Amino acid sequence: MPIVRYSATQRVKAQTNNREDISVVSSLNKVKFGFVPLLYSVIFSTCPVSLVNAQLTPERNLETKNLTDSASTQLLIEETKSVKITDIFSLHPARSEMFSSQDIVLPSADKLRAIAPDFTGESFHIEPLNENFLSFYYPTVNKPALKEEEIQVKEYFLYFRDKNSPLIVHNRHYTQASQASLIAINNEQSTINSGSTTADEQAVSNTFRTNPSGTTPRHRLREVEAIEITGLGRLQPRYVRSRLETATTAPLEQKRLLDALQMLQRDPLIESLSVEWATGSRPGLGVLKVDVQEANAFSVQLSSDNRRSPSFGSIGSQIQLSHKNLLGFGDRLDISYVGTIGSNSLNNLSYTIPLNRHNGTFTFSQTRSTNRIITEPLDLLDIELKDRQYQLTYRQPLLRTPTEELTVGLTVSRHQLQSIMGWNDIGPFRLYEGANEEGKLTISTLRFLTQYTQRSNQHILTLSSKFSLGIGAFGATVNDDIPDSRFLSWRGQADYLRLLAPDVILLLNSDLQLSNQALLSQEKFSVGGQLSVRGYRQGILQADNGFFASAELRFPILSIPEWQTKLQLAPFFDFGTVWSSSNSLQSIDTSTIFSVGLSLLLPVGNNFSARIDWGIPLIDLETGGDTLQENGIYFSIQYRPFN
Repeated sequence: MPIVRYSATQRVKAQTNNREDISVVSSLNKVKFGFVPLLYSVIFSTCPVSLVNAQLTPERNLETKNLTDSASTQLLIEETKSVKITDIFSLHPARSEMFSSQDIVLPSADKLRAIAPDFTGESFHIEPLNENFLSFYYPTVNKPALKEEEIQVKEYFLYFRDKNSPLIVHNRHYTQASQASLIAINNEQSTINSGSTTADEQAVSNTFRTNPSGTTPRHRLREVEAIEITGLGRLQPRYVRSRLETATTAPLEQKRLLDALQMLQRDPLIESLSVEWATGSRPGLGVLKVDVQEANAFSVQLSSDNRRSPSFGSIGSQIQLSHKNLLGFGDRLDISYVGTIGSNSLNNLSYTIPLNRHNGTFTFSQTRSTNRIITEPLDLLDIELKDRQYQLTYRQPLLRTPTEELTVGLTVSRHQLQSIMGWNDIGPFRLYEGANEEGKLTISTLRFLTQYTQRSNQHILTLSSKFSLGIGAFGATVNDDIPDSRFLSWRGQADYLRLLAPDVILLLNSDLQLSNQALLSQEKFSVGGQLSVRGYRQGILQADNGFFASAELRFPILSIPEWQTKLQLAPFFDFGTVWSSSNSLQSIDTSTIFSVGLSLLLPVGNNFSARIDWGIPLIDLETGGDTLQENGIYFSIQYRPFN
């Protein structure tokens, strides 16, 4: 049985037994603790640099957001209170046989207020109707009544495919003797019905039925005549309409329409939806009226961490600006700047255009950075490293449901690096393996991406695959006997999040890269750092092939409701190993590292989050440095002022 959530101090019987004066508005409110699409890039900023082998911006986690990120999992887990089903059915004993072996976890009072603004949280009534539907109603307080029969009551019928995506099928406001139209959902026939009825409504046999005696006619909606969009500001109506049109073709099916509404409510451009049916021009036709409240499209994030390479300064500060609806058709602009003692980076400048109703996108992005080596004694050489990268990416979901998503993509990239020595005005020199006499190295690459995500009430599973094909086009570096832009490698990832108990989360991450030939340093696999093996400096080991695995268990140790936060403790185990391809000249003395440790995470509402990781290396590697990360300590602070 799907699970729903709430928290409240009292449960009382309804103040009236006669449900009449039905004023129906089918509505849908966005629920903010929905699943988190964990389908984004996590990029290592830098890795250790030596005069032989330098690596500035290696990729990490393909296009998938790392599940250890506290902001991601915080959106998934809400503070909840479990209530035995027998407690609820003490109000309706006759229905207890349907769910006698189940528990119901109900939404918090704040979530119910988002559905029902005048809900006080002190007096309400819950009535499960069947395994997917639940009735929630309460007396309103805005108009005090002198007589019991005059008490105003509001009722909401909720549909639950799963606990994270409840939909409001319709709501009613009633006192005594009135009638209006009502949407009826028939699970047996999977069709949507509407019609004028009296208030003698019963929920029988998995169906919302109105006036069972049949004295008032009821019409089955077989086709949507029109979709009317209201309430939009900057976002164009066709953005919403196009995503509903595929679900409203004849014959009209309940599951298909509800799936489309669930997917639309997850859209970051939409804060909430209200849906109402209206009679069409003839029987069997209906008009779907959708009122949309847009979400705030502009966001800012300020952050600081020490996950950068110590060669350029491990502590970095970052500002990220994002507009999710720049020109009004769902296009997105992202700008990110990162600075450390030795580096300045336009970490991301990207523009994304939606291509179709199935969320296909085209993205242009670029990164630019200038880095100076600040570690002794190399700082005396005044070495400057310049990095430029341009990417075009096409992504297209092939499967999108509330529980599954399969996406494919193609990225074309051009990456150029150059090294310059200021000591004695030497100028450009060959630092990178495979670079030319001017110290330049250019890599042109085609990357074929595949991502699969599966969601349920208890877990999220993400599988990612990326084939990288280096080509000798667009001015790429081509050499005879040393690594160059021509290569082939495969990288795969698996990320798994499991809710073991309320507020107890298990995180499992793995990452594998395989190549049959020697690779340039920018394409090699690296381990070590906050997003890899904690307890070691960033990118302490790198080679053509590698494997990384991590296990982490999170549980709360302190709750501060006034701050909307829970301090979490997370013991972890990290493992990483690398090895060279058969034709590589690279020699690796130590190829395997692993560590254990503890993390503390402090999310505060939606605006602030902080974490600190302490890793204990189980294999000693001498780095010669004394930064925090080389002593096994990592920190990260994020602030989002407009959330």
